[in-house]
Amino acid sequence: MRGRDYEARLINELLRRGRTGAGGVVLVEGGQGMGKSLLLAEAAKAATAQGFTTVAAVADELERTIPLCALTLALGDDTGVTGPAGDDLGALDVPADPDPRTRAVAHLRRSLERLAAQGPVLVTADDLQYADPVTLLALRVLPRQLAARPLCWILARATEPRTQRTAAARLFDLLDHDGADRLLLRPLPEPAIAEVVADLLGVVPGSALLALAGGADGNPFLVAELLKGLREEGMLTTAAERATAATERLPERVTRFFQHRIGSLPPQTRQLVEVSAVLGRSFAVEDVAEMLGQTPAAVLPGISDALAAGILVAAGDSLRFRDDMTWRAVREAMPGSMSRALHRQFGQLLLARGDPLQAAAHLVWGARQGDDRVLRELDKAAREALPRSPQTAADLAGRALELTAPEDPARPCRSVSAVQALLAARRLREATALTSAAL
Repeated sequence: MRGRDYEARLINELLRRGRTGAGGVVLVEGGQGMGKSLLLAEAAKAATAQGFTTVAAVADELERTIPLCALTLALGDDTGVTGPAGDDLGALDVPADPDPRTRAVAHLRRSLERLAAQGPVLVTADDLQYADPVTLLALRVLPRQLAARPLCWILARATEPRTQRTAAARLFDLLDHDGADRLLLRPLPEPAIAEVVADLLGVVPGSALLALAGGADGNPFLVAELLKGLREEGMLTTAAERATAATERLPERVTRFFQHRIGSLPPQTRQLVEVSAVLGRSFAVEDVAEMLGQTPAAVLPGISDALAAGILVAAGDSLRFRDDMTWRAVREAMPGSMSRALHRQFGQLLLARGDPLQAAAHLVWGARQGDDRVLRELDKAAREALPRSPQTAADLAGRALELTAPEDPARPCRSVSAVQALLAARRLREATALTSAAL
């Protein structure tokens, strides 16, 4: 568990208390892919090594209609219970009760009491954002009812959103109030990510590969998916015991993952996210609203959906994509013709505002050979940028010249403009080479 030293110490302390008969509850929260499941698996492995019986439950969104499904399967299936007491749990007598929910929870309590009578028990419950109401009820009452038993609980839920999180969040708040320890799994720091990459590859990662992995913003799941995708597409090379990435583009495996996430959003929200990706990693609400031909108030529902889905986050006066990898995956998955059209639209919008420097990059992305209208816009942006930023003007003029056909009557004038901008930017070698080529 790279970068999770504090979490490991807290779980070891929980197991120590469990061995002495005290037990306790640890609550684990974090965004998708932050390592909650791995943390629970490592805790179960450590508990088994210390003589615990382990009960590993995982809630499933498709099983929410079946009360106590995850816990019942964990207790009644040989793969869900490990240890000497994991058999014949269904033959217990449960007192009659008119409420089937109460009977189910009472049955579960008797099963756990029988296990705890034979030694310490660790119950892990993962993905509780998907749990049914009776499971959440059981996890509310059983830790208090069985507090005197050598019973430890580690409960985990995803904090991201579009996943029926309200009831699970309320459960965590109540258990926190009762004295449970609460862990929020934050993004891993860069050194830990480097160690994760080295662990997964078995060699030291190069700087380019680490830069690519850094786009995951400390999310270990995304880093693992990135490495799998690079391997699948043959884009990993190893030389002198060092791994490097053969490309800067994201592998298809990663873009498919984000396409699936974006595809689950409502159509209007998906459109907002895709248009926002063209504007940049960070963008203003007013800009995306204007691109969509709407008011900021009209795009508010879509923004709320994207924030709830963990695609976008608030950043002061702006919004931004949660991490660089999310932004790049959405942008790279867009068809080239659509991307060029949106870049061109935004560049024209910025030019109309009198902001040629910001318009420059978008106009360059939106240009294609033979498109006279866009090339004239590049000419205008280069002229307006020249007094304030000769470097930008030189890049724009050079790009306009690249996209101008040799037989185009505008090519001589664009050659002169490009040379003038290069001279103003003090890029003398490039200016000399371009002059010679034009002559």
